[in-house]
Amino acid sequence: MTDSSVDEAAEPFLRFEKDLRNRGTATTKAADDYARIKTLHAMWHKEYKPRFVTALGEHPGIEAVNEEISDLRSLVGKRIGTDDLRRRLRSVGREIDNILVPAYEASRWSEATVSERESPRAHGNAEDFDVNIAQGLDVLHPELGASYRQARRDLADASRATYVGPAGELREVLRGAMHALTPDEDAIKNEQWFKGHQGAPTQAERIRFAMQQKRDPKTAIDTLELVEEKVGLVGRRLYSRGSGAFHAGTDRDEVLRIAQYVDALLSDLLS
Repeated sequence: MTDSSVDEAAEPFLRFEKDLRNRGTATTKAADDYARIKTLHAMWHKEYKPRFVTALGEHPGIEAVNEEISDLRSLVGKRIGTDDLRRRLRSVGREIDNILVPAYEASRWSEATVSERESPRAHGNAEDFDVNIAQGLDVLHPELGASYRQARRDLADASRATYVGPAGELREVLRGAMHALTPDEDAIKNEQWFKGHQGAPTQAERIRFAMQQKRDPKTAIDTLELVEEKVGLVGRRLYSRGSGAFHAGTDRDEVLRIAQYVDALLSDLLS
């Protein structure tokens, strides 16, 4: 599912860092280095950033990379310490590779999964949801089905001041489904890749075990981590502002996206 151009977004930054390392000088004020920084800045804003924003919307990783690249651009015309420049370039490259690209892949996979199934729900419509998912959750445990329906009803209520509740409920439904589908912890612990946390399987390991005979487990894990990140972001926004109602519309859009990611994973887990 990886888009080759986005997948390679970190490469120019890391290649520049490698060239500086091989050069071995303490500082630089070369015109070629300034030109290279300008090119990286322009490439990010014109090519890569718009694609990440289109796929991910408001995302803390995009803002972090944006600030770091702006700081890089501000160095043009100055004598730059090579070690400092290398550190900045590595930081940008790792942020793109480790956070933005996996999130981008998960978003594209989620959208493709939803479109592959002729789901009765409409994209972005909070009132509609996949009846098959709700019924599948009922089979696992009636409380899971009830929580899922409640979260979707709460999300459909445009008069809410915040949407932290349905966001958290969707996350817990996903967690509950994973636990219900992987009750045998010993089977997970017998896998060669098992590492665990305090002796118990992690959420990612549970979903890897559940998905390893189905769709690509790594992509599913990326989507799970993206759901966790987005739910946390909605909660942090509530407690970092004075008026929850002012940003409720933005949060509702964000939780609608979370619902799509959760539905995509649940559909595969329950199939």
